Parts: sequence; structure tokens; C-alpha cells
Amino acid sequence: MRWLAFLGVRYRGLPELGEAPKPDSLDVNFARSLGPDYWEKRRGVFDFQQEHASSFKHTRLKTYIDIIGVTFKGPAVRVEPIGSAAQVAGTLKSKAGGAIVGPAVIAHKFGKGSVVYLAAGFDAAYYLYAYPYERLIVSEAIRWAAAGRPPVEVEAPMCVHATVMRQSLDGERLVVHLFNDVNTTAFHARPDDDVPLREETIPIHDIRVTFAPTYQLGRVHIEPGDQDLDTRRTPDGGMAVTVPRLDVHAMVVGELSAARKVAED
Repeated sequence: MRWLAFLGVRYRGLPELGEAPKPDSLDVNFARSLGPDYWEKRRGVFDFQQEHASSFKHTRLKTYIDIIGVTFKGPAVRVEPIGSAAQVAGTLKSKAGGAIVGPAVIAHKFGKGSVVYLAAGFDAAYYLYAYPYERLIVSEAIRWAAAGRPPVEVEAPMCVHATVMRQSLDGERLVVHLFNDVNTTAFHARPDDDVPLREETIPIHDIRVTFAPTYQLGRVHIEPGDQDLDTRRTPDGGMAVTVPRLDVHAMVVGELSAARKVAED
């Protein structure tokens, strides 16, 4: 099938999980709290090893993934690469016997495009267990497949959530939402039952937002407050601003319509 050629893999089924692990010893009090499916859920556990020739070059990956590999807990399928353009960036091994299950990450060039196939479900695994290396695998896969820098980049601590939208209302603009998710009350009150109310904030300072040269922006300001932000040109012709302080929520607004009007004049 053509889409399989695009992905650069051939599906080989599900990995053999073997029998559920049985501990040599277990604390009696801990064992009493275990449900009947406790060990059954621990069958899908593997060792992940990144290949030395991998295109994923983030420096922290070498720190997080040592030569003997790291634990991966999550869904997986067995595949084999197709053709010389398919590069295996990482493999899975069985925790039980050390046998190779197969490729975990395949980076593939197809025509003018690029695709990364995750035979190991790092996205689902990171949602459940949040191992730091899984976040880097997913982000590196996106950057490699995109083959270029993101149109909008936010440099901030990991507690800052960022989303970008394009708004068409009395002109056009880019709106970058920034949300400080540090909660000093440890998120007391269940979010699905009530709102975790905040009594204080820990502000985040000097958040850098960079716009690619694709966007010829005019005025850039922060809301609420309608305060202009100083703009700086990046070496490639883009534009960067610094948000001096983020308490809980703020919006960086770049006006597209103003730039076009100046160009037309």
C-alpha cells in the first residue's frame, strides 16, 4: 500500500509480552492493596535504546538514555523498515529476556517529505508516566519531520503553557497565549469537581517569544494592559520580544494588518 511506503515500515503484528512478572518478594501490606490486574498491567514494559546514528540530537537525550537503555511502558507494535531511506532511530527490547522486539522510532524520507513513525507509543506513554526522555523523542520527531524552525517559538520554563492562534477581527493578528501553571497550593480541589483556586502566584520573568520571518509584524503588545513590547530583529530576519513578567495569564499580540498597511503605503 502506498501509505505504508510513505511511512517506511511494514506492519508485523503485536509484540509477544510473555507472562506477567512475578516478584520474588513483596511487602505484605503493599500486596494487600493490589488488585487482580496489577501485574497483568505490567506486561507491556520494555527497554528503549536510541541508535547512535539517530537524527535526534538533543543534548539531554544522551543524559537521559544511557548505553543500556531506559524503561518504556506503553503501547507498541512490531514493524520492520522498508527501503534504504528508512532510518531506525531507536529500538525496543523485552524486559523479560532482552530479545529485540523491533524498531521503536523510524525516520523516513519520501520524495520531498519527511515522516517519523512511532512504533512505540511515546505520546500515550508520556501522558501516563511522564518520563523526560519521551517528551524529547516526541519533540525531536516533530522538529525533524518539519525540517525547519517553528513559525512561533516560546522560550520559558516548562511550567508555562503556550498556544498560538490567528485572529481576524478588525484586522489580522497573531495571538500567543501564555499561562503560568505553577500552583503553590499543590492543585488542591479536584479539577473535575471544583476549581483549584489560587491565593498567590510565583511570577515567571523574561519569557522570549520569537516570530519567524514569514510574519511581517507591525506593533507587538501584551494584553491585558495594551503595553507595547520592544521588538528585536533576529539574524534570519524574524522578530523577537521579551515578556518581562507573567503572573497567571497574558497574551502577546502581533499585528499583521499594520505591517501590511505600511508596506502598501
